[in-house]
Amino acid sequence: MPPAVWLAPAARRGPRWLARTTGAVLRPDETLTLRLHLPRGSAMNFVPVDYAADAAVRLAARPVPPGVRTCHVVHLVDIPNDLWLPAVASVLP
Repeated sequence: MPPAVWLAPAARRGPRWLARTTGAVLRPDETLTLRLHLPRGSAMNFVPVDYAADAAVRLAARPVPPGVRTCHVVHLVDIPNDLWLPAVASVLP
């Protein structure tokens, strides 16, 4: 599972929940270190909310053929983990 899927909910629940869930050791100041093992040179695809909303509106306006239709809304450019991860780590508690 990509980190983006569980990182925000884990941050909202706090370090106590994360320590209980993962077995990590909570420090006396109630902080812990979270390590993400990501392949060197890998990237994530972040989709700005306005971009995703526009895509959803355009997709909803299309005629719908019978059956199931799956549409993947992705950004045109992946963001290298070396760029986004330090930015996220700097704002997480």
